[in-house]
Amino acid sequence: MANKFTIGLVAACGLIALGVGLYYHVQLVRSQRAARGLELEYAQSDARLRAVSDQRAKVDAALAAAQEAASHKTAQADAPEGSRATIGAGDAFLRAATENSELRQALSNYFSAEFHIHYIQLAKIMGLSEAQMNQLADAYFKRWSDQADLSRARQLNGGNADSGADEAYQTLVRKVSAAYDDAVRGVVGDAGYQQIHDFDRTYPARTLAYQIAADAAASSAPLTPEQTDQLLQLVADGSPSYRTGGNVDLFRLDWDKVMTRATAMFSPAQLRSLNAIHASQDMQSVTALYMIAQRPQ
Repeated sequence: MANKFTIGLVAACGLIALGVGLYYHVQLVRSQRAARGLELEYAQSDARLRAVSDQRAKVDAALAAAQEAASHKTAQADAPEGSRATIGAGDAFLRAATENSELRQALSNYFSAEFHIHYIQLAKIMGLSEAQMNQLADAYFKRWSDQADLSRARQLNGGNADSGADEAYQTLVRKVSAAYDDAVRGVVGDAGYQQIHDFDRTYPARTLAYQIAADAAASSAPLTPEQTDQLLQLVADGSPSYRTGGNVDLFRLDWDKVMTRATAMFSPAQLRSLNAIHASQDMQSVTALYMIAQRPQ
């Protein structure tokens, strides 16, 4: 059941997560693009987003249809409380994404736009060309698409829990991930691959830092680009999994450590959003989808 649960959640939440992240990212960079010297890059990204607005509408419609279909199905008795509708929506969306060629093309276009925006700062640091970014975006979507096909095939086989079938499935998943890694190395080399890998490890922390910076941007004490980067690293360092070589896990942050260091680095006004999150311990509104739909490793 765990594998089917994961498949359903990733399929249902992955695209929603992109939208959540893009919202906070765009809110932040609009106030900081000049400070980061990325005016042209962000203007191009805004145009790219506008160009895929119709594809985004198709994706949103497919998600809404999947969620509606799930609401009319019998809840799965062995699914964790609160997740049954999400699993059903995930199954429905996965079916649509793998069987509807028009939706898959819309997903490809939308993923490409999201990819360019997500890596916009890293691309400038690495000096990547438009052609290289397009190659990386294509590889990124191919990995998602191939994994979706594998998940759908497993779904059609009833999510077979047989150990041999499960090992065969996991082997194929690893091959898809390895092919993606090889494609990235083919575009940017080993050193570039490591830069992208390190960037992705902080993805959840980046989302949270962007949220807080976006909230602060409209206040009397906005964060500077340097402070946003400091906050990102502070949150990452508060994650035990990150400190041991894994990805940031926002649900297992050492909040005492984060808050102690943040208090010494930022003003009370700047800490308002972080304090609110810490006080409520309610991370799900912005980060749960990212934790569920982490980029596969």
